[in-house]
Amino acid sequence: MTKNTKLSYPNTVELEDLKIIFNKENYDLVEIRTKSLIQKYPNVPMLYNILGVSQSSRKMFKEAIVNFKKAIKLNPKLLEAYNNLGITLKNCGELLKSFNVFHDALKINPNHHLSNFNLGDLYAKFNEIEKATNCFKKAINSKPDFSLAYSTYLFFINYSDQYDSNFYFKEALGYSKSIKRLDKNSLIPFKYNESTTKLKVGFVSSDLRNHPIGYFLFETIKYLKDMNLELVAYSNLIEKDEDSLTHELKNFFSQWHQVKSMNDLELVNLIRQDKINLLIDLSGHSAKSRLPIFINKPAPLQITWAGYLDTTGLKEIDYIIADPFVVDKDQESLFVEKVWRLPDIWNSFSQPSYNIKVSTLPAIKNKFITFGSFNHLNKMNNSVIKLWSTLLKKIPKSKLFLKYRSLNIDFYKKSIINKFYDCGIHKDQLILEGSSPRKDLLKTYNRIDISLDPFPYSGGTTNFESIWMGVPILAIKGKKFISKCGESINHNLGMSDWIAKNNEDFISKATSICSDYKKLSDLRVNLRNKALNSPLFDTKKFAKNFHEALWKMWKIFLNKN
Repeated sequence: MTKNTKLSYPNTVELEDLKIIFNKENYDLVEIRTKSLIQKYPNVPMLYNILGVSQSSRKMFKEAIVNFKKAIKLNPKLLEAYNNLGITLKNCGELLKSFNVFHDALKINPNHHLSNFNLGDLYAKFNEIEKATNCFKKAINSKPDFSLAYSTYLFFINYSDQYDSNFYFKEALGYSKSIKRLDKNSLIPFKYNESTTKLKVGFVSSDLRNHPIGYFLFETIKYLKDMNLELVAYSNLIEKDEDSLTHELKNFFSQWHQVKSMNDLELVNLIRQDKINLLIDLSGHSAKSRLPIFINKPAPLQITWAGYLDTTGLKEIDYIIADPFVVDKDQESLFVEKVWRLPDIWNSFSQPSYNIKVSTLPAIKNKFITFGSFNHLNKMNNSVIKLWSTLLKKIPKSKLFLKYRSLNIDFYKKSIINKFYDCGIHKDQLILEGSSPRKDLLKTYNRIDISLDPFPYSGGTTNFESIWMGVPILAIKGKKFISKCGESINHNLGMSDWIAKNNEDFISKATSICSDYKKLSDLRVNLRNKALNSPLFDTKKFAKNFHEALWKMWKIFLNKN
């Protein structure tokens, strides 16, 4: 929600009366004061915009919409009101109306950065990734220091099959130009923990909760805390978004800072004050990231890991954690960070705590194969849908089970159905479900026989959870880190025969696999146990490898300085 409340009506309103201070904790007061001003100045459009912001921030969407529309009626060129109206409509599920509002704003000013950014966000929700990235690029061109738009642009490039690794790398190199560096004179002098027996390691994340990052981190952190490391968390969560996993994670850190309300200068100085040796970014260009702080080197050694599987574009980040399978030697030049390969796998997954049994192969009872993917629908690009449609036509009576939270909404269901229909697949071959609590989500794997790994953005958490539930993953060999997670998982399981070289090999492998229910059933029975005894879930061994890597990085740093 834009907070641009600078007013420009000196002939109509006494400016001193309009010094309304926005306090996120007290939008009630903002509403009271604004309504009082509206009684004095009933024809000032910005006042209705401010009132709408105060209401929308408290989810009073109907009231906010009325006031944004009043502001626009009074001033048909008030772009702030259009932007806020569009956001509010989106937040209450009126996506098409929101879409039209942003288009109306861009008719007034085609270069309005916020309208382009928010229109891009809508296109992404409609799974129109190329249109979304075009809007984000327009927003960046209009406002080169719009670092959030730049991050979002880079993030969504990964979903598209239209951009290759070289294109992404070239675009990522420009990211640092969007970040305003802090004045060095305002920074606390650079110091770090000089102990030779214990490293102080900081973790920066918005996802220390029931989230893929929380699931990856939990068991690893539990072991790391007992090694010669001091662990410090910089959580970009607000308190109301913390959950049971957040509270468990807190037990593993010597310090836990809530940094959501801190600006970049405050956060950089806090990290420097804490004398962190190694600072680990767990978000990259994903939502609510604090990536811009890393350009100011709050710690002498900086690493990106787990949250974003591509280069950040920030040369101030020294390393990206990978493994022998996700980054080929000839791809290293497409990272500004040095690629540090752990021995087996780039990440290990914390075993779910639920007591859920793996079912018998559903195909035995159903008499047909059910493929499945519980990934974000943005990963269902046209190439994925076309290939999976070919597979459904090739395997008699087969079905595809898609499950994701946006499928709770009819609009998205219809969109998916139409896209598969255009590829010759009737809706009867699709099973579409929305979100479920995690335990129920995991149980749902008992209804599918084979998981399909999307591309070029492969599954992460979904792949680990699928394997834990005894459901093997059929993947296609990727060309970069973010495309090769399924590969790494299958290699670590000794299941490289489940990695297809290309589309033709994918169909060939699937046809062969689906022809032998007995072999598929035997694999299902043993897969969880196989996975638990592999690097996928051996968090103790992973923590040991990770710990050794941190110390090796630190010794390299000391030898250079």
